[in-house]
Amino acid sequence: MSDNQLPLRASLENLRKQAKALHRAFDGGDADAIARIREHLPRADALSNDDVPGFDLSLQEAQHVLGKGYGLASWDELRA
Repeated sequence: MSDNQLPLRASLENLRKQAKALHRAFDGGDADAIARIREHLPRADALSNDDVPGFDLSLQEAQHVLGKGYGLASWDELRA
């Protein structure tokens, strides 16, 4: 899965909305969201499809995955 390119004028509010959308999509069973979480969240890399409904993904973890998806080390680095 390839990383996204961060827009030049990305607003923090938009990034927060993206993280919330990723969280909702994962909770809803979206295959792309599940793949992104598996790729960038170490505790979810071995997650089977059967385990997804019971997996407790926090918003903070979704934010972390978003930062990693933009090629950064973390959400904090993305915010900066």
